[in-house]
Amino acid sequence: MKTAILILAIAAVAFAAPKATKLHFRNLFKPPVGEITVRPTPKIIGGQEAVPHSIPYQTFLEVYSSSEGWYCGASLISQNYVLTAGHCGDEAVEALVTLGAHTPLQSESTQVQLTSTDITVNPAYDADEITNDIAVIKLPEAVTLTDAIQPATLPSRADANNNYAGATGRISGWGLTDGFGDELSDVLNYVDVEVISNRECEDIFGSLVNSIVCTSGDEGTGSCSGDSGGPLVVDGVQIGLVSFGIVYCLPGFPSAFTRITSFLDWIENNTDVQIQTMKLIVFVLAIAALEAAVPKFSDLEFLRMYKDPINEVKSEFELKIIGGDEAEPHSIPYQVFLEVQNDTFGWYCGGSLISQNYVLTAGHCGFYGDTAFITLGAHKITETEDTQVLITSTDIIVHENYHEARITNDVCVIKLPEPLTLTDAIQPVVLPSRSDIDNTFEGADARISGWGLTDGQSHDLSEVLNYVDVTVINNRQCEKTFGILLPSVICTSGARNTGSCNGDSGGPLVANGVQIGVVSFGVMDCIVGYPSGFSRVTRFLDWIETNTDVVIN
Repeated sequence: MKTAILILAIAAVAFAAPKATKLHFRNLFKPPVGEITVRPTPKIIGGQEAVPHSIPYQTFLEVYSSSEGWYCGASLISQNYVLTAGHCGDEAVEALVTLGAHTPLQSESTQVQLTSTDITVNPAYDADEITNDIAVIKLPEAVTLTDAIQPATLPSRADANNNYAGATGRISGWGLTDGFGDELSDVLNYVDVEVISNRECEDIFGSLVNSIVCTSGDEGTGSCSGDSGGPLVVDGVQIGLVSFGIVYCLPGFPSAFTRITSFLDWIENNTDVQIQTMKLIVFVLAIAALEAAVPKFSDLEFLRMYKDPINEVKSEFELKIIGGDEAEPHSIPYQVFLEVQNDTFGWYCGGSLISQNYVLTAGHCGFYGDTAFITLGAHKITETEDTQVLITSTDIIVHENYHEARITNDVCVIKLPEPLTLTDAIQPVVLPSRSDIDNTFEGADARISGWGLTDGQSHDLSEVLNYVDVTVINNRQCEKTFGILLPSVICTSGARNTGSCNGDSGGPLVANGVQIGVVSFGVMDCIVGYPSGFSRVTRFLDWIETNTDVVIN
């Protein structure tokens, strides 16, 4: 199918551009194979304003040829390279790259602007067929990473055959929110969309090559002019970049993207990004030195991940956080206590026994860890009990796409050196079945357990195992505190001053006897009244089955 590049002119912007006072949108369109029925109220992107700097890989481009300029989106993929669409880089001689922006047409203290003339378009890019629509821009110097500027996670080679059909993806950009408009969005917007199969997409666009991935236009959602080159992200991994749609971005029609997994070799050959089968992009946050004496260390730290609330934190007088009770000894037989170390420091975490050979914990508990000292069957963790079993393991497997900056894919498993003998005090937890995948568990009563702090400003490990009963809330409610969250996160309410705290990381969230979450993050100092965030176990069933001996039914 032959198509032409259609360039939509936009009104002059309020700031002076380096080479031109007028810039265009540069977009590619394919006509649908059937008749277009224009619907009323053609609001396209169908999304909402992003929490400022919550999408830190998002990049804004002003690109120039010898005669004109245009806007595009992009994503930072390393400290030295930006990824965008081929049609954004085609015929370009220079690009002004803005990183760390929420309002790119205004100055912000978080912004970094760099000018590059090193633009590499895929040599097989075909503007007529709209294939191989990918380009990279090399920055003139390595950009300093900040909370507002972080690289996107790219797929690993293990994802090469994943078509992502049915997955929930996120598109972001400053493009039009109305396909008949001509105004760039003042702020960064995003929309959540469903990835569809190419066969379904072909019902609209005709035959498509495998290197394209599409999202549904249901509910009037999708990309539009100005979003070109921007990222499509699923579970924290960029799987696509905005390529083409239909003219005027009419609602109800799919949007098409360049499929990143088809270009992993090309990206690796043309940038400094290393594409690996198992990929780790990780950071560790160590919290407050601990004074309690423990079996292997006299000076360990709590490991705890924090997200800043998007609104002001109002601290209450009483900072009692976990808000629970001492568990009846050995009534939570899957609970595991971890002391993890490397050559320079160590930290405490929780975990859960999921088989006679494996323990499940958080990704941030396992990363940087060389050795894990695992205590099972314990109630008083600082004392010796005849029910306890202590095991040392060096086989620590962190999720290959764990990312601390965005706190995504925060799961890890530890293999025991030999099968464990089960007792009344040591039993594996039940994991969800595949029939639970679509269960949000909203409104369910659940239980958190651990030896973590009971006071967010204390340094004392609990001497006994505690638990608290909490209510699972929906992610939309949780986002009021933490901003944008992935579907792989599950939250519990902070009502009644309940929640997890330092030292509980990696521990279980259990509803009706089934572990549905792994303690992941909360607010600094575990301030009362705020939600707790967990890795949603149903989103990692395949990963758990692949990396352990657990069979998911």
